[in-house]
Amino acid sequence: MKLRQISLGLFAAAALAACDSPLDTNPTASIPAGEALDTPEEIRVAVNGMYDAYSAGDFDRNLLIFPDLYADNFGFQDTYTSDEEVSIRTIRSTNTGTRDLWQVPYIAINRANNVLAALDKVQGLSTAEAKQYRGEALFVRGHMYFVLAEFFGGVPLVTTPTTVVGSANNIARSTEAQTYTQAESDLRAAQPLLLNNDEGSHGRATWGAVTALLARVNLYNRDWADARTFAAQVINSHEYELVENFGDIWDEQNTEESIFELQYTVNDPGPFAGWFLPDDEGGRGSFVALNALRLSFGATSAQRNADQRYLVSFLGGSQYIGKYFRIDNGDDNYVMLRLAEMYLIRSEAEARLGGNLAQARADIDIVRERAGLDPLDPVAVASAQQVLRANLAERRREFVAEGHRFFDLRRFRDVLPEIATTVTNLYRADFRLYFPIPQVEIDANPQLSQNPGY
Repeated sequence: MKLRQISLGLFAAAALAACDSPLDTNPTASIPAGEALDTPEEIRVAVNGMYDAYSAGDFDRNLLIFPDLYADNFGFQDTYTSDEEVSIRTIRSTNTGTRDLWQVPYIAINRANNVLAALDKVQGLSTAEAKQYRGEALFVRGHMYFVLAEFFGGVPLVTTPTTVVGSANNIARSTEAQTYTQAESDLRAAQPLLLNNDEGSHGRATWGAVTALLARVNLYNRDWADARTFAAQVINSHEYELVENFGDIWDEQNTEESIFELQYTVNDPGPFAGWFLPDDEGGRGSFVALNALRLSFGATSAQRNADQRYLVSFLGGSQYIGKYFRIDNGDDNYVMLRLAEMYLIRSEAEARLGGNLAQARADIDIVRERAGLDPLDPVAVASAQQVLRANLAERRREFVAEGHRFFDLRRFRDVLPEIATTVTNLYRADFRLYFPIPQVEIDANPQLSQNPGY
């Protein structure tokens, strides 16, 4: 792995202020009555606007950080009330961070709905362009409904353009199953429309991105057979391959392992490094690794240092997260989907189905080998339960600060009973297994009901 030259710099004040400020909603989030997308250029701008929504408010930051913070990976050492509530698992319905996780998806969904409604009416788009844009809009809408299902369970489903974004449409919540069905339906419809990955597709939906997301959606929705199928499609496509050095995923951008990354530049910076790096590196060090996370890499320093992921994930073995380090330019990408996850999804699905456990172990070993670790002992990891335990442990080490941990723990509650006591009061049945519906949305829409525990 290349040594990182992390220069000192000031963390942008605007990024810090965003955490407890009102959502900065782009005016194009709502379409004035009577205004339509009439030209190819307007369609192109609208498609770009769908992706711009990912960086509205604190959506991208919270999508990446909150699953580790709400679980047992991160601690919080700063002053922002919204983050503190997540870290101590006492989120109020007025929390601005969870508000962004609700409102921004509906902004993106409405933009996607407008694109989908306009495509058949616009003259001058080539058939290939119209097909690509339809696939991208379906990807974004499907992804956003999946995010809403992850954090909130069932939500109102809006599939046509509206002049009022979100809950003010006065639509009741669909069930969680119906929300997952909407997400998967959109993604399945997008899959045959999208092309394979190429250099011009960075930051945009591709066949690989939608197929990988389908693998994740089906895993979270506990459809193990389809999760295995879609993960295998990505693996067997040979469009992607694991990079040799784990650190290259972060030192470089859009590596051959990357399937979908949110793109940031010096002119359109991301929020990550300043929140993770300590003050002597120019950041705040707001979110830090709990000791249990660091010890998950091994009980001794020698064991921990044998794992490439430990050396990359924590600055000098400290509590500070090291994957995001471009403090001056803010151009750390958010690696949202990558090939290693597909191996671990296929492994989990195989074990859940009681299928080929040798294959399930082999998929974990592929990830372990890249990290510099020995393969699993087939005698010690022989049963489906043991493979699942090994899988969860590997996911924790592989995906530090990538937005997975809470959802992994919630999903594994049925097969690993000890998870119920991993985090105090968190994994009791139906108690705060989802985030609260923002109070402002309930006030605007009397048909909304609050999640249990709030």
